Amino acid sequence: MNAGNPKPPLPFSATPAIPQPYQRPKKWITRVCLLLVITLGLVMIWLLLGPWAENSAIQNHAQKETEKSRTTLQAKNNALNRDIQAHQNDAEQMQRRQKKLADELDDLRSHAKVVIDHNNKLENQVRQQGGVIDGFRQQCKSPDEIARLRRSNNQARLDLNKARKVAENSMQIIRALRDELSARDHAAKEAKDNAANSKHELQALSATNRELARENQKLKARKPVVIRKPAQAANADDIKKLRSQLAEARRQVDELSDANEDLISRMAELTSKLSRMENTQPNQPDLQPVRPFAIMNFNAQFNIATANFGSEQGAQPGMRYHVERNGRRISQLVARKVEFNRSALGFAPGASKVVLKPGDLLLPAGN
Repeated sequence: MNAGNPKPPLPFSATPAIPQPYQRPKKWITRVCLLLVITLGLVMIWLLLGPWAENSAIQNHAQKETEKSRTTLQAKNNALNRDIQAHQNDAEQMQRRQKKLADELDDLRSHAKVVIDHNNKLENQVRQQGGVIDGFRQQCKSPDEIARLRRSNNQARLDLNKARKVAENSMQIIRALRDELSARDHAAKEAKDNAANSKHELQALSATNRELARENQKLKARKPVVIRKPAQAANADDIKKLRSQLAEARRQVDELSDANEDLISRMAELTSKLSRMENTQPNQPDLQPVRPFAIMNFNAQFNIATANFGSEQGAQPGMRYHVERNGRRISQLVARKVEFNRSALGFAPGASKVVLKPGDLLLPAGN
């Protein structure tokens, strides 16, 4: 057999196939295949999950935008509701103000009506008084007679002021006498009280004296004992002292009784003098009947008073007058408008705005 020349294989049909041993592929080929498979899987996953992730992001963004829009719309809605409520409140306030203004307008209209009625009444009174003045002027004989009447009126006014001053001085004297009388009456009461106290003290001293006299008689009835001599001497001294005190108290009682009688007599004298002064009227001159300055009517709404004097009596705008009621000054007025025989006056600055009455007297304030 030739060792260097192998025999050709037999045909398949002629010879059976001999199994060959398994040969492992190389490692790097396996690794490359695995890497390709993994890469392909990742690509497939990316291709499948990419649109879903984008859709999720879009949905989340849309939800956030929707929530933000909803919050913004809610805030705008709340602000709009607040604005609507504020406008409603403003509308209600405007309605209340309009109602209040309407009420004030009605009040002003009613006041204006009252003022117009009052002015009409005043105009009617002015016309009537103008007619009276015209009639008086027609009845007057001459301007000299009018001047004479004015002079007599002024003189009568001066005499009336003098008489008032005399009456005021008399009232002051009467008040002083009354005060002195009350003081003396008080002193007399104190004297009576002192006399009563002295009388009580005298009675107490008399009782003590009687008690000591009884004790003295008892001591005299007893037999003399040498030991009791100092006590008897002391009792005798006490009796002498009490008798001297009794005499002094009686003397004080007599003095107080004399003073009391003197006070009673002086009080009776002052009482009679006071009654004479009250009954005595001051000597007043024979005056002609003069109509005093007084208030005819008063409008409390406008604080305007109408007086019964005017330019005929010497009144001028701006002159001030004291208001007297029952001899007491209650306010001060100033002339606003002066006519022939009537004037319109208002309260002076700083004067008390009291309710005036027809008949309140007006005295010039010494402008």
